[in-house]
Amino acid sequence: GLTSSGPAWAQTPPGPYAEGGTGGISTVFQEPSWQKGIVPKGMDPNGMRAVPDVSARGDWNLGYQIGLTNRPGGTYEEGVNGGTSLSSPLFTGMLADAIEANGGTRLGFANPAFYAAPAGTFHDVIRGPIGQRLAVVYGPSYGQQPTLSTMARCQDTVALNCGMGYDTVAGVGSPTVNFFTAFGG
Repeated sequence: GLTSSGPAWAQTPPGPYAEGGTGGISTVFQEPSWQKGIVPKGMDPNGMRAVPDVSARGDWNLGYQIGLTNRPGGTYEEGVNGGTSLSSPLFTGMLADAIEANGGTRLGFANPAFYAAPAGTFHDVIRGPIGQRLAVVYGPSYGQQPTLSTMARCQDTVALNCGMGYDTVAGVGSPTVNFFTAFGG
C-alpha cells in the first residue's frame, strides 16, 4: 500500500510475493491420455494429472466491478472481484460462443479437444508481454487503500511451473480469436 503520507509506495516495487494461481500436479489422479506428450515429463516424473487445462482472465486486480450486500448487517459495498469467480464464467461463455460459431456442434467432454487444438487456438501465457513484468494498482475497494500489485512473478514460488508450452499456471493457454472456430462443425 501507500506510505502514511500517501505519495509513495510503502515497499519498493515489485513488492513481496503475496498470491498466485492454484495449479499443480495431482497426488491422486493419473495423467489422462490427452495430456501425454503435452505436459512436460520433467514437470511430473510420476505421470500424474496436471491442472489447469486452460486459462482465462481471473486477476483480482483486473477483475470486474460488483455490488453486494453483506450479511449480517446488510451494508451495500462495491468492489472488484476476480479469481475463479471471474475466469470460469468468462471461459464458459467463450466456449458457448465457440459452440454457436460452429453451428451448435456440441463438444461433449472438451478437455481432449483443448489439448489437440490446432496451433493458434490458445495464447501461450508466459511471464508477460515480451518477458516484462506488469504492475497494476488495485483499489480503493472494500475499504482498502490503493495497493500496488506486480504480475508475472511465477519464479517467486516453487509451487507453480511457468514457461513456454503447457504449464501449471495457465494450462495450454487462454483462448485466441481462433478458438471460436477451432473445433469445426
